[in-house]
Amino acid sequence: MTDGGGYPVGSRQVHHYVAQMNLGRFSVEPDRENPPLWTLESGSGRIRKSSVRNEAAITDYNRLDDSDGEHEPELAEQAFSEIETLARPVLDKIAARHALTPRERIALATFLQLQYQRTPRMRENMRFVTRQAARLWAQWKLSDRGHVRDFLESEGRTVTDEEVNAWRSGIREMIDSGQIAPSPGWNAEVFGQFAMADDLPARLCAEMTWNVIRAAGQEEFIISDHPVHVYDPEAYPDRNGGWFSSPQVQVTFPVDRKTCLLLHPGPDRWYEIEADAAAVRDLNLKSYASSEWRSYGSCQRVLEQVWSASKRHRKLVDAFRPKPPRMIFVERVGEHPDAFRESAFIKGPDVPEIRRFKRPSA
Repeated sequence: MTDGGGYPVGSRQVHHYVAQMNLGRFSVEPDRENPPLWTLESGSGRIRKSSVRNEAAITDYNRLDDSDGEHEPELAEQAFSEIETLARPVLDKIAARHALTPRERIALATFLQLQYQRTPRMRENMRFVTRQAARLWAQWKLSDRGHVRDFLESEGRTVTDEEVNAWRSGIREMIDSGQIAPSPGWNAEVFGQFAMADDLPARLCAEMTWNVIRAAGQEEFIISDHPVHVYDPEAYPDRNGGWFSSPQVQVTFPVDRKTCLLLHPGPDRWYEIEADAAAVRDLNLKSYASSEWRSYGSCQRVLEQVWSASKRHRKLVDAFRPKPPRMIFVERVGEHPDAFRESAFIKGPDVPEIRRFKRPSA
């Protein structure tokens, strides 16, 4: 089983969160077994040589816990592999300026949506939301004294009101302090990457206008370790946009050194657009701003240009940079169905935690 680019899936349990067959398109030698790349480190500006296999990968990142005997350990990684295999010839057709069939467009939209969900940042965002939801659910259950009493008496012993209240207070204190953290579990986190794969790709095809941007002359696009960038200029400064959060949403995805996709809400149409140096610069700044740790390009010169532009256009980079996730609470302020206001929020982590499957000790 390969990832669509001829590379072994799960060798040494190393799982790529950016498809290798996509990273390889930004190399000057994309057909090599392990294409060379140049990398730009976010923040420091350090530029160095690397290769596709050594980038955007985490050991056992998508491995499933099979201790219950119900899951194949590599099931999720194999699913990503199959989706990438379908997407690879579609990306080839886009690069060659060929029209896509409806089936190919769905394959491409599915690949884009899953590539967006599978990076450490989005895994962290999903983990934050599910943990907070689990925490709120636990607190809600604890607020029901009858439920707590039934739970404590489920083993046949009788408890007093004082014991019920003491148990509730103790568990609440442990949750609030972080001593215990309700969580859906590792397998749920891995499978959560596929949560919207059933319906969102069809919406991306039917309700988005797709623009194929071609870099003119010697200009080149770069790609980052979070390659699908969703930007909503109408979102609050401290919040992220979503695929359809406003009519102004812009979704960018670099296909290769000379091609980049730009999607926005609108009629189901495709356009070909040639980008000059300034347009390529802005699209590359989106990729740089979207990066968590690194951006990738074909040569040192291209990345030096991006780094230099990021220093000259700091405000633009800040506007493009994804924000930490937030869980927002609202309260009703009137009888109208839309009469709500924000009452509080919980801010998620600024930097994603690198998580991998923890193998049981022998």
